[in-house]
Amino acid sequence: MSKRVFDARSAPEEEIQGVKETLDEAGIQYYETKTGSWGFGSAGLWLYDEADHEQARELINEFQTRWVEQARSEREHLSIRWSMLPLLAGFVGLLTWAFWSLLKALGS
Repeated sequence: MSKRVFDARSAPEEEIQGVKETLDEAGIQYYETKTGSWGFGSAGLWLYDEADHEQARELINEFQTRWVEQARSEREHLSIRWSMLPLLAGFVGLLTWAFWSLLKALGS
């Protein structure tokens, strides 16, 4: 009997693809269901062999832990870059003021 191993209703496509690759690498057979055009149905990944469920869940949990850590790392990296924007704007302003002052001094 089939058993759902991953609920894909609200998962991003990158996560679904990563879970599928993880199961493929482990040799675990599954099939995918999509939500129907009317929004009914259960989007997810289902195992053909219920005996694979425990191993599949462990692999998926490990993948999701890595995936979340990577997303957080990327967000922190972007946050650091955006936090430097005021500093950069201040530096550009200072250079503009200095250059303008120099031009005024040379013009006098």
